[in-house]
Amino acid sequence: MRELRPKQATNSQDFSVRFANQRMVHESRSFLMSVFAPLLYDELSRSLEELEKRASRANCDIVCMFSQEEMVAVLQMEWHDEYVHVNLFGVHHTYRGKGLPRQMLAWLELECRRRRITRIEFETLEEWQTRHRFYETLGFTKGESFTRCGVLYRKFRKFITPLPTS
Repeated sequence: MRELRPKQATNSQDFSVRFANQRMVHESRSFLMSVFAPLLYDELSRSLEELEKRASRANCDIVCMFSQEEMVAVLQMEWHDEYVHVNLFGVHHTYRGKGLPRQMLAWLELECRRRRITRIEFETLEEWQTRHRFYETLGFTKGESFTRCGVLYRKFRKFITPLPTS
């Protein structure tokens, strides 16, 4: 399993990022349910079932961030020829405010550059305005809003410059 070491979080705690194996896929499902369940239980449950199905596809990755052996963040993405779509991204509430979303997205941007991917895309709830501002500080631009299952979402994207070829 490939392991990456992002820059340390602002509280000097050591975090590691690992591509998920099958056991971690199951753990990430439970983790994401605990992070998001109060918000959109039915849609999240369907999304997590889809996450487990997608995990076996060649173009999908699940990346988990750990503090020692505790899973503290999960990022599930689907790679396409020119872009990556982030399907799910969650950070445990006790680890918010420690720079983990910034680290995970910086890791994703570097991985995109390495893979010569030119764009990151994702959706978030329209009501999460504080997160919208955070994503904008990281260079993401707001796209159109849309409704899915009666819930209003907002699209975000960021264009990436790939690493030069050797």
